[in-house]
Amino acid sequence: MALEVERKFLVADDAWKRDIIKSEHMRDGLIARFGDGKVRVRQTESGASLTIKGPRKGTSRPEFEYEIPRADAERGALLAAFTASKRGVALGRAHLWSAQGPCHRCLAGLADPRRPAKVPRAI
Repeated sequence: MALEVERKFLVADDAWKRDIIKSEHMRDGLIARFGDGKVRVRQTESGASLTIKGPRKGTSRPEFEYEIPRADAERGALLAAFTASKRGVALGRAHLWSAQGPCHRCLAGLADPRRPAKVPRAI
């Protein structure tokens, strides 16, 4: 089992883009919600996965991610109550992976545009 640690930043400018080392399009489909968890299917340029996320405790939660055939992901996305298309980027030497917008049909409340934040220089 992996542990997802999530941080969300609304960046003030595009300076962070100079640290991108990888970028790819991704499409997420929310298959199910249960309690405080969810099941998601994701298609990227390099593959596909099914992810089960447990309840959040602070900024982290348990996460189980399994590679699946692309055809299964495409069929799974048809079951999704919600889909989002976005771009994922890997930043800097730490290889931090960040799904960044804009995305289509995103869930509300992911970031507060009234409170811009700068990405720490370490990233």
